[in-house]
Order: sequence, then structure tokens, then C-alpha cells
Amino acid sequence: MLQALSPHDRKKALLLATSACFIAASYGILRPLKISLFFQLVGEEYYPLSKILMLVVAIPTIAWYSKLVDFFKRHTILYISFTIYFFIGLTLATFLMYPSMGLANTQASPYRLLGWTYSVFMDFYPTFVIGTFWSFINSVSTPHFAKNGYAFIYSSIKIGSIVTTGLSFLLLHNATSTGNHTIVPGLIITASCATLISLLFIAKIIKSVPKENLLGYQAEQKQTVTTKKKTVLGMLEGMMFIVTKPYVFGTFLLFYFYEVLFAVVEYQATVMLAKTTTTVTSMSSVLFLCATISQVIGLALTIFATSTLLRKIPLQYTLMIMPTSILLLSTVLLLSPNLLTMLAAMTLFPAIHFSVNSPAREMLFIPTIREIQFKSKAWIDSFGRTISKSSGSTINMLFYQTSPSFFFSANAVLSLAITSAWALTAYFVGKSYEKTITSKTIIGEGETP
Repeated sequence: MLQALSPHDRKKALLLATSACFIAASYGILRPLKISLFFQLVGEEYYPLSKILMLVVAIPTIAWYSKLVDFFKRHTILYISFTIYFFIGLTLATFLMYPSMGLANTQASPYRLLGWTYSVFMDFYPTFVIGTFWSFINSVSTPHFAKNGYAFIYSSIKIGSIVTTGLSFLLLHNATSTGNHTIVPGLIITASCATLISLLFIAKIIKSVPKENLLGYQAEQKQTVTTKKKTVLGMLEGMMFIVTKPYVFGTFLLFYFYEVLFAVVEYQATVMLAKTTTTVTSMSSVLFLCATISQVIGLALTIFATSTLLRKIPLQYTLMIMPTSILLLSTVLLLSPNLLTMLAAMTLFPAIHFSVNSPAREMLFIPTIREIQFKSKAWIDSFGRTISKSSGSTINMLFYQTSPSFFFSANAVLSLAITSAWALTAYFVGKSYEKTITSKTIIGEGETP
């Protein structure tokens, strides 16, 4: 994968991949625990509501993040975000070990703030850890580096996820009825430490990779990054680029469509699973198993398909693979509606998304200015994620009391409508990317939203 890169770019790719491996190892532990912890601490019926309430939390949080982008260097933003998440993770793990407020208390209640807090913690992890990490990668990458290096980075992500999800499954699968009181907090502490360790490799990149290899697409076009005068928009600048730039809005839609459909499938699958399990340990072990299988499938796709797709096929066609796959999987759900097919869909959706769709989507940010790479991407990763999950949660609340047959029929109709719009958006945004790279221009350069 890396043969076409220069020695310094190969070193950059190796260090980025190692850092990504630790981040994925952390997320591989934290993500499957989110739903099972919320169901036990708060209750399954309140989970859709948590996504809608996130809309209130997202705006001030992104305002704070936008200030970080204005005042700190790219790698410093990583240091701040990752360190905050390290300490929050340790704090949550400590509270989960308390008998009255932690896992020893098996009485679910909407007043148990720990469950809500962990949900918020995890909802923002893709923004402030994963999203910031990829903003950094996109800002130091060229299209040539992305085509030859992103698949390698995603392969390391799969390896990190496979290791931690697999080990977590084994730990929880063999745990005693009370073992999760210490195992689950221990897993969260391990994940928090992995997040912090990943920063060591970012620091190594800053110190050892020549500056000219960290300037990204703008330097390749020999354009100087100018310091813009602060506008009255301030924290809203990133959002305004989404609203006013069709290219950035199209990128947001690619994110939105996936999250809506996955939110619906994931919730329905976990509700069906919750009816067959009795403890957070048993439910989490199944979710970890699904996550492990998903990562193994994703690793195979990354090794054997992603690099070739990114190098040989125009980006618009690569971006259209995901909506086509989801439409096929939704058809299978309609023809064979049961827990096994729901878990299979919940496993395959992210496998295809994070191995093929996500690398292609990240490339869309390369020919853009810093404000779009960091601020607009943060709005997409957080507020956009919240809007999409809120949309999915609204659908879930409508479907909650309906029969399974009605849900699967409605899901098929919904999937057809969304994937059609998704495929059209993917084509036009990907086409715009190819045109921008060919013309050697930068989206947003010299413009104010």
C-alpha cells in the first residue's frame, strides 16, 4: 500500500496508523458498552430521547471546540481533546464501581445521571477524538497520500478494534454474574489509557517528520495559508460553510444518510436482543461479538478492496457503494425479519462503512481550507451526528409500539427513499471532488461564509 509514497510520507503513514490503532482500540471498547450501560442504568425506552436531547448539548460544545481551532495549532487541539477524554473516562469508570450509583445497582431509572453522562461522553467521542484525529490527517495529506496511505491507516484501525472487541467479548462472556461490576469499569479505564497513548505517536510525527510533509494539499498547490480576520460569525463559521457551500453540505448529507439508517437498525436490533438477555454482561458480550465480526470483515475489505478502489476508481463511484449495499441489506431484512438478520445487518453496516465509505468520505475534506477541515467537520461529526441520530430516534419512537412486520416494511420503504437520495448526492459530491483536484483549486480559499 505504501510503496508509492516517499520515505517521509511512509514514516508519517506508519506513525498515523499506529496512533489510529490505539484510538480504534479505545473506541472498540467504549462503543459497544454505550447501549448496554444505558439500558441497565436508565432504560431502553429512554434511549431515543437521549439522541434528541443531544441537540441541546451539541451547540455550546461545538462553540467551545471552534474556539480551540481559532487559538491553537492542529496537533495542540488533539492534545487538549484527547487529554480531556482520558480524565472523563477515568472519572466515569470510578463512579461505575460505586455500589449505589454504579453497576451493582440494577434498578433502571431515568434519574440515574451516570447513564446519561456516559451516553453524552460516547456521542461526542467520534467528534472530539476520532473526528479531530481525522481533521489532523486530512490537513497534512495530499490526494496522492490519501489514495496510497488511507487504506493502510484503516487497516490498522481494524486491527486495533479486533483486538479489544475480541478480548472484551472473552472477558464478559466468561464473567460471573457480579463480575461486570469491576470488568466493565476496568475496560473503560483501559480504553481511556489507549486514547492517551495515541498522542505519543502524534508527538513523534510533529518532531520527526519534515514540515514540508505536513503542509497538505495547499502546499502541494504552492498556495499560502493566510490568516483570516475573525468575523462576527465566530463559533458559527463552520456551520455557515455547511449551509453556504454546496460541496460541504453534500458531505454533510453523506454523513447524515448513513447515521439515520444505522440508528434505526441498531436500536431495533438491540431492543430485540435485550428481550433475550438479562444482564449488562450478557448483552455487552453479544454486542462485542458483533463488533469483532464487523471489524474482521472490515479488515478483509480494507486489505483487499479499499486501496484498489481509492486508487483506480473515481471517488463518486466508491461513495455510491455504501447506499447500494444498505439497500440490498434492507431487502434481506424485509424478506427474512428476525433477530439474527437484524444483528447481521447491524454488523455489516459498519463493516462496509468504516472500510470503504469512511476513507472515501474523509478524502472529501482534503481540498478544503482549515476552517472546513476542522470547524465544519466538527459540526458535521457532532451536531450533524446528533441531528441524524435524532431523526433516527424519532423514527424509533414511532416504531417502538408497532409490530415487527410493520417495522421491517417501513424500514424497506425508508431505505429505498434515503439510499436513492444518498446515491445521487454521492455522485455529485464525488464528481466535484475530482473536478477540484484536476483544476488544482481549494474549496473555500479566500471566501467567507
